[in-house]
Amino acid sequence: MIDLLHKLRKKSASIKDGGKYYKATIVSPERVDIDEKGLAKEIGATAFRKVSDLKVNRKKLEEALASGELSAEVVGKHLHTKDARPYIRFTEGVLDDADEPAAAGD
Repeated sequence: MIDLLHKLRKKSASIKDGGKYYKATIVSPERVDIDEKGLAKEIGATAFRKVSDLKVNRKKLEEALASGELSAEVVGKHLHTKDARPYIRFTEGVLDDADEPAAAGD
C-alpha cells in the first residue's frame, strides 16, 4: 500500500462505506540520535558526566540546555535526525450529514 500511495504521490487514501469512512495514512517517523563521542569531546568530560550515565541521559541533557549550562548551538551539532521505516496508520470514523468525517469528539 505504501508503494501505491507513493506512486500516486499521496500520503493518505480514504473510502466511504455507508455512514463510515476508512482512511490509511503513511506515517514516516523520525528519531534524533546523539553523536556522543563528538558531544563529549566538544563539551568536555565534566559537563559530559553531568548529562550522561553510560550514555547521554536525554532528560539531563534537556535540563542542562534549559538552564543554559550547555549551548543549544553546540549540542545541536551533535544531534542527527534518522528516518524510521514508514508504516500505514488506519483510522475509522463516522461521517456527518454532509458526507464528511465528523469532528473529533462527535
